[in-house]
Amino acid sequence: MRTILLLAFAIAAFGCGQEPSARSRPPAEVAPRPGSVSPPLAGEPPHADFDVHEWGLFDVPAGGRVGRLISGAPLPPAAVTAVRKPVIYLHLPPQSAPLDVAIGVQLATGVIAENFPDGTLAAGDRGLQWPHITARDGTCHNARRILSSDPSCARTSDGLCERAELERYETTDGACLLVGGVEHNHLFYRAANVEVELPIVVRTLDNGWRVAANQSSRSLGSVFLRVRTSSAAPNGIAVESFSSPAPSQQIPLWDQVTTQVDGRVVLRAATISLGLSESEADAFMRAWGDELFGAAPLRTTREARRSPVAARDELLYFLPDYVLERIAPLTIVPAPSTVHRVILVRLPVRASN
Repeated sequence: MRTILLLAFAIAAFGCGQEPSARSRPPAEVAPRPGSVSPPLAGEPPHADFDVHEWGLFDVPAGGRVGRLISGAPLPPAAVTAVRKPVIYLHLPPQSAPLDVAIGVQLATGVIAENFPDGTLAAGDRGLQWPHITARDGTCHNARRILSSDPSCARTSDGLCERAELERYETTDGACLLVGGVEHNHLFYRAANVEVELPIVVRTLDNGWRVAANQSSRSLGSVFLRVRTSSAAPNGIAVESFSSPAPSQQIPLWDQVTTQVDGRVVLRAATISLGLSESEADAFMRAWGDELFGAAPLRTTREARRSPVAARDELLYFLPDYVLERIAPLTIVPAPSTVHRVILVRLPVRASN
């Protein structure tokens, strides 16, 4: 069974049916322009037998706008979007020798708000590098953990400290990472002030109907969920599954709740189909399950009439890898066999363009 190194990235996901990507260029020391990475090395880049998995969440603010369309058509300025808790795991073959790896991420916009273990920031804090990682087969026995009282939590620019949560996302099948002489189960980073280019936007038409529009020329994965508050749902949260819009297509987002599904079951199964291990899928659900599908107070019919606007109404889908490559490409040396980036997008239905 393969071992998996967990690297957190505050951004990144594959859509269903996507091919895994791998980057074989070294992390850029200095980016010549926003979003750029270092040029390819001359000759054939080195490869090694290991896999990299990453999961996280793109959180679009309510009422926000998403950046320019993938097709290149102009849109209003992008929303300030949070890239939350990306984590990356590396899998080594059983009983393999320790492997030295360098990993970096380069944001096109925004800054790295947190990372752990501490890496090297570059390019105006848009770039992050872990240049010296030794991955070994087997679990860590003395992994370093951070408490919310740690002084590093007080140094974040926005007052958040996701690094204090990382113990919850340790896996049982990941490789142990040695960084600076200290064992770590995974790597983590979080990004802030990111302008996101998303293929799906929510629009309100002249007649008041809301639609989800695929502004790109490509198909998305099959997982496309709508989550909203509903007094008709057993726990107050209704989850519906439907087909994502085809390229250049828009689909109506009706007010009434139709067929409901178990969001936790659907989302966990989707992360596994996209390349995460079962242990990683469980970690993903520990991170987001309650926040996305947690119980909400039941509303009576009278309360529903007094509050016709849903307290929650949002779309969930996984970000395609080609979009991730524009927003936050990874650099990994030596190049792994496969890379699976499972990044969920949470897009408010009330947002409009």
